[in-house]
Amino acid sequence: MTRYLIIFALILNIWAISSYGTDEEYAPIVHLRHGKVRGIVRSVGDKKIYLYEGFRFGDTNRFEKSTMITSWPDDVYNATKLGNSCVQFMNQFVLENVTYESEDCLFLNVYKPVTKNEKLLPVMVWIYGGGFQGGSIFLSFYDSSYLASFGEVIVVAINYRLGPFGFLYGDGKNAPGNLGFHDQLLGLKWVQENIENFGGDPNKVTIFGESAGSMSVSALVQSPLAKGLFHRAIMQSGAGYLSYPLLRDNKQLALEKTKRLSEKLNCKNENIKHLLACLKMKTIEEIKNAALGDGKEMMANELFQPIIGDDVLPYDIVQFKNDSNHVDLLYGITHDEGGMMVLMSFPELMDDKTILTMKQVHEKISGMLIQMNMTNYSNEIIHHYTNNLDASNIKEVRKMFVKLFTDFTLGCPTMLFGQRIAQISEKVNNFYSYRLDRRGVAAIPMGCTFEWLGVCHGADIPYVFHNSMLKNSSKDVQLSNDMIKAWTNFAKTGHPGTMGSIEWRQVYENGQKSSASTMLLDVEYKMVDDIFKETCDGIWEKIFESYK
Repeated sequence: MTRYLIIFALILNIWAISSYGTDEEYAPIVHLRHGKVRGIVRSVGDKKIYLYEGFRFGDTNRFEKSTMITSWPDDVYNATKLGNSCVQFMNQFVLENVTYESEDCLFLNVYKPVTKNEKLLPVMVWIYGGGFQGGSIFLSFYDSSYLASFGEVIVVAINYRLGPFGFLYGDGKNAPGNLGFHDQLLGLKWVQENIENFGGDPNKVTIFGESAGSMSVSALVQSPLAKGLFHRAIMQSGAGYLSYPLLRDNKQLALEKTKRLSEKLNCKNENIKHLLACLKMKTIEEIKNAALGDGKEMMANELFQPIIGDDVLPYDIVQFKNDSNHVDLLYGITHDEGGMMVLMSFPELMDDKTILTMKQVHEKISGMLIQMNMTNYSNEIIHHYTNNLDASNIKEVRKMFVKLFTDFTLGCPTMLFGQRIAQISEKVNNFYSYRLDRRGVAAIPMGCTFEWLGVCHGADIPYVFHNSMLKNSSKDVQLSNDMIKAWTNFAKTGHPGTMGSIEWRQVYENGQKSSASTMLLDVEYKMVDDIFKETCDGIWEKIFESYK
């Protein structure tokens, strides 16, 4: 698996280097409220886009809320090259290394299609994933050139701070926590203030994200601070408070993490103000070495994550006791979100010769639930997933574990969140859901190396951004184009339209809110009803509710 990831990273880096020529053609200068900005012209097939890359929109101080940039030294800001990425804190699942890590990292990209359309274009704002520990708008597989050109929308991608720099909590004043969310909010405010100058419609803004980016979208859908900053949202594999174990820290748990980090860095002081002052004196390298984590630590909730109970996510909002922002919502998952997590947790399942007894299977599930602090429901969970299992059949065992990890980590949280928002909505908004069921040609390059892993977490990324990895499969290219058309139609109208000849129905129709419809995305498209009802509604909803 490591070999594939290394090869893939090399391919991406070579592509990234080769895609930037020395003789750049400049895009038109845009006059903003606080100055001028210049971009470059990029070809997308026989079309062109204007790319304003690496524009610095926010200023940061460690553990403090970011502020809007209102001036720059030169008369014209040259947004023609990569900017800094935020400091990374994940040492696993890295398909491509970022460059120029810095705390000064609040940069954005604007992709504008060159069209004859003189009307203001819909805007889509991308929020990347990475477990709130990694990610950057400058990763090549987030290149939005094709998405903007084919879909005729303006795409804005925004950086936000990660790990302790983005989510460390000290107290309400000196280190308020959720700074990564405040960075996202600042980016959305920048869009509202400036996007019309690029030809974008500030009244047609859709936020979309994958994984932790999707969880961020769900948080913004609920946050009172995001009111009026966007009008539609697309969640790809992840949802806020219901996503276990992410986004579950209250302030007390978050403060304990801060103290543990402080001890590692010899900042030993009971006074939180003095402790934070000590942390501010540490170098990036010192903090990164102390806070760098992997997937297992993330699953055990040992890394810095968003908190609930602040002004971004008040308790009553995340518990669905008050209305969220009234926006149209498209949400969904891949068929096998948990596949990579199974490999991480039980690497012995890679070996076809592995033979387990039912007792060993039960012990593995129990151990996992102990780690996740979910032992109250052990018997029910074990029975549901192993009742008809042949433990001696390695294929069945693999399939069961992939299903289990899919359901409780990302699958059920995402689908239940979307359903709940749709159920409590009293306004006339549109709600659509999907599941990506195709394992395409990009699976292995994306790290989903074994066939039994299925349609892995992140499988939607190459389709939404029309990655060049798809070019050798006409079926994957077609699915990519259809998904981009659906995503951008949703951004334009609040409706994804048809997939092929299949009408994409809303989650709930005809006045009922009990039977949920979902579009299955594969070589052939299909609308189905209640495919998550038995497991998500029947098992996991009450478990998630009990952990509020």
